[in-house]
Amino acid sequence: MSAKFSMGRNCVEIFDFWCNDRESNDPYGTEFKVRVCSNGEDNYGESEEEFVGTGSWMCGIEEVRNFVGQLDEMNHLQGKHAEIKDVSYGGRLCFDLDRMGHVQVSGTLFGVYGIQSLKFEFTGDQTALGPFLDGLRECLRG
Repeated sequence: MSAKFSMGRNCVEIFDFWCNDRESNDPYGTEFKVRVCSNGEDNYGESEEEFVGTGSWMCGIEEVRNFVGQLDEMNHLQGKHAEIKDVSYGGRLCFDLDRMGHVQVSGTLFGVYGIQSLKFEFTGDQTALGPFLDGLRECLRG
């Protein structure tokens, strides 16, 4: 199961989703991997350089549910911001929606033991939120 927000050569993917207990909110009970590919430009940029990274993520299942709820509000133009944080190394993933339907995706991803980090930012549009949400909901259903 995975969820992917993709616009051109830029993407964020959540995969290898595992939850120890879907009823308790153990702050370390939900694990998944986050993969980012960002070319550092908008969707129409011609840059040949890309930044790619994958990191492990830990948080409570309620944080994932809240994130899905925030994204759902954005998808229905009722919210403007969604954020989830990793409790192990402090990574974060943010989605911000403007009035034109552009989604700014940003955050910081940490590698093994927090030694490497990747700070990323790219722009997509609201049409990519639906498929990403569907994937996240499927992960939550298990």
